[in-house]
Amino acid sequence: MGVIITSFILHLLIGLPSPSILTGSPLSYRGYTHRTMAIVMPQVLHIAQKQSPKDIQWFKDKMKISPKYVERRPGILGMSWGHFFTMVFLLLFAAGALIVFILRYKRTKEILKLIKEETKNGSKG
Repeated sequence: MGVIITSFILHLLIGLPSPSILTGSPLSYRGYTHRTMAIVMPQVLHIAQKQSPKDIQWFKDKMKISPKYVERRPGILGMSWGHFFTMVFLLLFAAGALIVFILRYKRTKEILKLIKEETKNGSKG
């Protein structure tokens, strides 16, 4: 399995042509090269530009999505307040974990230094 993944990554990096993976799709695989993206991207952009607000409204009607769930006032930086506070909590948690890791590393280093000095001086225990 690792060989397959490695060869696929190499194909991505080098740009070797390989057989089609997504046949029938506008994003069909024709070898990962800059030329392929130059062919595919205008098609994708053209499809994205065709969508209109009427299409989106039709989707909302078919999926029975209430406007109160879609039209939210953005909080800070365009995120909802719940998302913003969740991200702040995760960042604080990650920073705290990093600080604890560094303090634990320093304390372990101090303890090992003390043990090494004790064994060097001949005292055990």
